[in-house]
Amino acid sequence: MDSLAYARSGRSAIVLCKNTQYSAWLLFILAHELGHIVWGHINSDRVLIDEQVDRNSTDTEEKVANAFALELLTGNPQSQVFAVGPVSARALAKAAYQAGVHEQIDPGHIVLNYAYQMGSDGFAVANAASKLLEPHADAIGLVRSRMLAHLDKTRLSEDTYEFVLQITQTGHKRNLSA
Repeated sequence: MDSLAYARSGRSAIVLCKNTQYSAWLLFILAHELGHIVWGHINSDRVLIDEQVDRNSTDTEEKVANAFALELLTGNPQSQVFAVGPVSARALAKAAYQAGVHEQIDPGHIVLNYAYQMGSDGFAVANAASKLLEPHADAIGLVRSRMLAHLDKTRLSEDTYEFVLQITQTGHKRNLSA
């Protein structure tokens, strides 16, 4: 599963599940789930699970969430990278970086967009280009640290707080049988 969005008692939450080291992947998924919340696709006490965030989905809610994510990340809900054909990872990373600076778009997102435009052949090059753009990538660690920085421990019971730390593999695990 890539992610899920949940609403309860007027509060929403997003759970990112995709195991990837590159921030552009998680950023698009996060923006996609935020789109579900903003457009009211989840209402009280409902969970919306995205087994795979598919940019080519024909489902109306998925299309709306994808357009929201694209607009949030690029300023254009139909943003596309126009690839003239296969390129090397180094050339893609360089072009994405330059375009990112010019267009004020994350270069990793441009690389990911290229992969989707090129189809299955584009993902190997996109992953290699992502590695060049983020040589010490740790998107999951970044999300965990941001979560901890904004998690209000005083609003959770000790057991709930410990559970959150365990399921996010953050901090020390406590022996639950004790």
